[in-house]
Amino acid sequence: MPPFFDGAQIRDALRYQAIPAIEALAANEDLHRRSLRRFERDDPPPYASSTDSSEPDDTPLLSSDEIDAILDPPITDQERDWMAQFMADILHPGKVYYKECQIEAKRLDYYRSRNVIFSGKKGRERFGVIVRRNVRHRWEKLGIWNPAWGFPGRSLEPKDLISTWNWWWRQSGPWKKSDGEELVDRALRQRQNLRRGESVPVPPRSHLEHGMDASQADSFIVTRPWFVFQLELNEESLKCRRRLPTAQRHQVDEMSIQRVNGWWRDRGDWRNEFDSTQRLTSWKWRHESPSPEPEDITAFEPTNNTEDNPLDTMDLTPSETDALETIELPRSEQPKKFWAIFSGDFPPFFPGQQQPDPAEDQTPSPRSQSALPASSPPGWALFRPTTPLPQEHVEGPPEFQETSSQPQQNTSASPPPQKPRRRGRGRPRRGAGRAQDPQSPSLPPRRHKARRPTASCAGYSTYQAKAHPCASSGPYGA
Repeated sequence: MPPFFDGAQIRDALRYQAIPAIEALAANEDLHRRSLRRFERDDPPPYASSTDSSEPDDTPLLSSDEIDAILDPPITDQERDWMAQFMADILHPGKVYYKECQIEAKRLDYYRSRNVIFSGKKGRERFGVIVRRNVRHRWEKLGIWNPAWGFPGRSLEPKDLISTWNWWWRQSGPWKKSDGEELVDRALRQRQNLRRGESVPVPPRSHLEHGMDASQADSFIVTRPWFVFQLELNEESLKCRRRLPTAQRHQVDEMSIQRVNGWWRDRGDWRNEFDSTQRLTSWKWRHESPSPEPEDITAFEPTNNTEDNPLDTMDLTPSETDALETIELPRSEQPKKFWAIFSGDFPPFFPGQQQPDPAEDQTPSPRSQSALPASSPPGWALFRPTTPLPQEHVEGPPEFQETSSQPQQNTSASPPPQKPRRRGRGRPRRGAGRAQDPQSPSLPPRRHKARRPTASCAGYSTYQAKAHPCASSGPYGA
């Protein structure tokens, strides 16, 4: 029987499958009696899982020395091909940018809560601009920022989509999976003859220059600490899953990150700041730059003074300046998709993006539009001040009160009178007291509560990696 996932499928299965089968069983007395004898004769058979092996696993557990002997040899050509396929997206520029934005937003969260300019809806959008500025500023110093990239999150131009991005030194066009497979395979070939815990010496090179060719730039990317750490972690995990017996592979694989962490500490490549973030996000080795990464925050001194605006002292690009100016505009003058997440949008969602106010996303029906006064500006019904209605709107004009007290006389042309519907005690009739005279001022339409759109969230995250033997979880790991 196929699986059922909701109430409608279960109801249909009961109606069209289960009930007809029960009725057929009840109509056939011989079959009914035989079924009863079958279930009343003896106890049901014991439960046996379909995944259990028919033969017990008598394989003896391996000792730690035997496990090390199995995992020590370098990866094979087949294992290298597997890793190149499963880690192909780890160097996608848009995904690396997204992950770094998430880390930067978490790093600045404390300072955001202490400055009132980052409170409210507009404050969250300003915060998204600062996160983008910091990541862009850091990548420019590294020499990897592509000026052709847009502004993810504001959703104004096609180049704002990270799916269209590629590194500046590679061929034109968006990033392809084959690009990632090529780079991962190149990095693995450099480690072809290494054993567990060994690393490839990296020449000091703290940043790229735009005069470098594509081969030099690719070499810079695949030798960054955050990427090398993920490469070693996935390599260790792959060996555990492919080489060890089933009874021990999961237990040994769970300790892969502790073993790789220990190797980095023994080599002197681990930094103390990695302990606080619980992830390795560094772009520079210790011998390239001993200063901590990222740089210290100087423009975010904790303050509650609205005049202390860190945006005044930051170097911003024209697109970042335009975004800040657009944030200050009324919502009706902003582009519809500006920093907005609508129902049906797909992740990733960047810091600053948020669901719009239901009142802002509400479009009055044509009937409601016809009820507006001729002099009302566009959007008046949605953004009118919440002041009490005039008394004449509540009680109705005098001429309406007089005519409504007289019984209506039926004529041959008029329809027969209808029996009034019974309403609850104390509940006024809808529309009671409203003016029916065309000369009386019309009431504004009722404001209906819109349903808040929900953003479907599945993917990179937040870009979660596919289930595969390498167990990679994004550019910087879990």
